[in-house]
Amino acid sequence: MNQTKPEPAADAAPATLASLFPAAFVERLIEPLFAESRRAEFATQLLGAPLAFACVRLCRKPAVDRDALHASAAHESIRLRKVRERVIRLVGELAGEGVRGVAIKGLATALSVYPHPAYRALPDVDFLFHERELPLLARCLADRGFRTGVAAGTTRVWGVLAEASFAPIFPPDYGFFLDVHRAVDERPASQGLDAERVFARAGEIETEWGPCLVPAREHSFAIAALNTYRDFYRPDALKGVFDACLILGRFGAALDWGEVEAVAQKGRFVNRMVFFRELLAALGAGLAPVFADRRLAPWLRPRLAAIIRNYATLKRLVTSDADKVVLEIALLDSPFATLRLHWRRLRSLVAPPMHYLPGVPVVRDTPP
Repeated sequence: MNQTKPEPAADAAPATLASLFPAAFVERLIEPLFAESRRAEFATQLLGAPLAFACVRLCRKPAVDRDALHASAAHESIRLRKVRERVIRLVGELAGEGVRGVAIKGLATALSVYPHPAYRALPDVDFLFHERELPLLARCLADRGFRTGVAAGTTRVWGVLAEASFAPIFPPDYGFFLDVHRAVDERPASQGLDAERVFARAGEIETEWGPCLVPAREHSFAIAALNTYRDFYRPDALKGVFDACLILGRFGAALDWGEVEAVAQKGRFVNRMVFFRELLAALGAGLAPVFADRRLAPWLRPRLAAIIRNYATLKRLVTSDADKVVLEIALLDSPFATLRLHWRRLRSLVAPPMHYLPGVPVVRDTPP
C-alpha cells in the first residue's frame, strides 16, 4: 500500500462520510445511538464530536442540539489538527535520527480510511516501533522533555499485560499522549502480525507536515478485530467498529483477505476474527470475506446479540470479570492460550511487569 493523501483544511466538514455507511449500519447502530439525549451525549464522547456530527446528519430524529454539536465538532477538528501536526513532525524528526515508527489504530485509520482525518477521535496516538530501536527512541524522547506515567487509580495489578506496549508518554505540556508499541498485541497474536510484517507492507501517507507510515488496510482491519476483543467489546471499542465498517465498505473489494486470514492463523486469533466478522455483519456493516467455512458457536450468538444491544443502548459500560473470562475461553484459539494468559496474570500479582519505557523519566502527577 503506497497511498498519498493531502491533509484537508481543519475546518472542512465534508458530508461524504455520511454516504459511506451502509443503510443497515445506520438503522441498527447510528440511529439508536443518537435517539435519546443522554445516550447521544455519551456517544459523542465515545466517537468524538466530528464523527458524531456526521452521524447525526443521517438520523431522522436525533435527540441533539445540532448547532451546539456543530460548534463542538469544529473546535475538536482544530484541536485534532494540532495533535496530528505535532505528532507527524515528531515522528519525522525521530526518523531522521534513526527511529522509524508506523502509526497504528486511530491515527492510522484517520489518515488512510476516513475521508477527513478529523473524523477519527485520538484519545491517544499509537505507534509501532522495532524493539531494537527502543533504547534510541527513549533517548530521543527524553532529550525532548518527554515523560511517562499513569494516573493514580487507573491500573489494576490483576490483568496487567505489558508485553506489547508501554505506559503513555507525553510532552511537557501534556498536549498529546503517545503509546509506544513494540507489538500490535500480546502474544501469540503478535507472532502472526509481527512488527516486521507490518513495516514490510506499510505505506506512506503524505501530509502537509511530512510523511507518516501507516499499516496496510488489511493489517488495520486485523488490529481493529484484536483491539475490540481486548476491550471486551465494550462501548468504548466502538471507534474500532466504525474503522472496520469503513475499511470494509470503502476498500473491501480490493483488500487481500487471504493476508487477513494468514495473520490470524499464524497469530492464533481465528476465533476472534470470526466473532468480529459476525459482529460487523449483525451491525449491518457488511460481511467480511474471511474464514467463510468457520461458523460461530451457537451458544455465542446470545452473547453477540447482547453486545449489539449494548452498543445501541450504551447501558453497560463495564464488563464483569466473569464475562471477561467467558469471552477469553470462548474466543482464544486453544485452551493452552487461555492457561498461559491467566498464568501471566497470576504472575503479575507477585511480580508486576515493567510497564514504563526504560530511559524515559517517570512522573507521578499524570492527569487522568
